[in-house]
Amino acid sequence: MVKKFVYGTPFETEAVVKEIPSSEGNPDYGTFSTENGFSFTTKLADDDMVSTNAAFFTSVTALMIQTT
Repeated sequence: MVKKFVYGTPFETEAVVKEIPSSEGNPDYGTFSTENGFSFTTKLADDDMVSTNAAFFTSVTALMIQTT
């Protein structure tokens, strides 16, 4: 299932091909913060992989820190 969460004040780019209603609250995993920009923190397993493949993302800045 795809869920949409909106942070900040996004502007229309006409890039959306299907409207998805925004979900309330936060996703079921990880920690989100908008105090100083935007950050997402989650625990990763030793064999988890993070991809920044340009085919999936257009412009992404993500700080991922593995904690044990």
